[in-house]
Amino acid sequence: MAPKNPCKKIKTHHNDDVKAVTDQSINILDYDSLAAIFMYLPFKERLEIENVCEKWSTASERAWSDIKSFNSEDTEFINKHFKESEKYQDQVETLLHRCGIYIKELSLNRNYDSDIIPVIKKNCHNLLKLELVITDDNDESFEDVFSNMKNLESIKIIHINDDDDYSDEYRNVLESLPETIENIYYDCGDDDSPHISKDFALTVIKFNKLNCLTLRNWKLDEVLIDTLCQKNSITQLNLEYSQLNQSRLPISKLTNLVALNVADMSENGLCDDDMIKIIENCDKIKSLNLRRCKRLTLVSLNKLYRLKNLEKLVLDHTDAKDSVFGVFPNLQRLECVNCSLTDAGIIRVLKNSPLLENLDICWTDMTIETIDYASSISKSRGRKLSLYIDKLFSLKNSELIDKYRSELLNIDDDATEICLQFFCVLFRYLEGRINEYNGVNSSDDEDEDEDEDEDEDEDDDDNHNDDNDDDEDEDDENGYEEDDDKNVRDSNDELNYDEDEDDNESDEDL
Repeated sequence: MAPKNPCKKIKTHHNDDVKAVTDQSINILDYDSLAAIFMYLPFKERLEIENVCEKWSTASERAWSDIKSFNSEDTEFINKHFKESEKYQDQVETLLHRCGIYIKELSLNRNYDSDIIPVIKKNCHNLLKLELVITDDNDESFEDVFSNMKNLESIKIIHINDDDDYSDEYRNVLESLPETIENIYYDCGDDDSPHISKDFALTVIKFNKLNCLTLRNWKLDEVLIDTLCQKNSITQLNLEYSQLNQSRLPISKLTNLVALNVADMSENGLCDDDMIKIIENCDKIKSLNLRRCKRLTLVSLNKLYRLKNLEKLVLDHTDAKDSVFGVFPNLQRLECVNCSLTDAGIIRVLKNSPLLENLDICWTDMTIETIDYASSISKSRGRKLSLYIDKLFSLKNSELIDKYRSELLNIDDDATEICLQFFCVLFRYLEGRINEYNGVNSSDDEDEDEDEDEDEDEDDDDNHNDDNDDDEDEDDENGYEEDDDKNVRDSNDELNYDEDEDDNESDEDL
């Protein structure tokens, strides 16, 4: 005889039909069905159901396969799944323990300490793309970190660290990358650029499919540069803010280059000879950033028009003049901030660049004539044009500029970003000088402090003896102080009256 069903029966009425529903009905479902239901729950509740019963705990392990990517800047996801009361990095690590095996793209753009590296190494074996910001140094945590990520195609690391010696960290990172890696982005994130040793050059050789390489804020030696320039698979090269210990940069060997960024490099950056060779051999370039390339003159800049495929050109803070701008048939964006350009050069580039959409001419020698021509040509082409001008010029010509604004001509006169860049540079310079001054005078200050302490002790003894005499004189002075206070109030009233009269006179003048 079958045992009685211990489940409690609940009678419900619907269309006069009586149905029996048990409190065990959900457990009739198999693990996959339970997991499919649990996927509708927020992250924090998925963790709680693990404690309900053994079956739910097993099913919940399968309830994370719906998370294929995670971006720490996805506020909608964070607000839905994370608890404000718990530490952010701890919750990220818990998430990776559950769903790391399913994640294809992981972007951790907030600041993390190196404790998260072993978690990624252990759980995220199927990553295709990884972006990571690290704030501290732990050489051991980076050892063989990517050895199990055989499918990794793209990696981006921003390493914020006070330690000048990064050699062990970057060596461990690069050596463990798979040979099939296509995109490497490594930024040390520090003004004191660490030196890349010869080991890096030996490591780069194995990346046969390397397509995009970014090394920001590094010191690059001749061996590395020569090795990089032999990797003909590279189509995008970014050496922004890096330093060279040589005067030559044979980038022209990379004949498949599509994008090149050599902005803000050291004084040993790109020279005229290198640039001319690039123009002659790298005719596929679509994006070129030469910002603050101080070694470039008109000898090479006047030949840029030969790069017929250029779509983006950045010449900010260079010696570019009107003669640079010939015919750029595919140019879509041009930045020439703080260049010696006049209306003639700007109008020429507007005329000869039919696809131009963005033009930044802040701090040039332009006049309202450029605005007028930009307005007319945008109307004739029926193509929207965004024009960026400096705030000072805008204030001087505000009424005329407002007349030219339209749906086809967007005039942006916000120079906030440029001002911020200037003040950041100024702040770093002043901070360095202050630190230098404090370092020189720290020893002198300590000696002076000791002498001052001795003098203060002697003064305290003298002052103690004089306190009694001062107390006797205070009573006599109180009467005079009351009269003085009254006189001060009267004089303040007179001053306020005079200021009111001055304000009234100023208002009348206005």
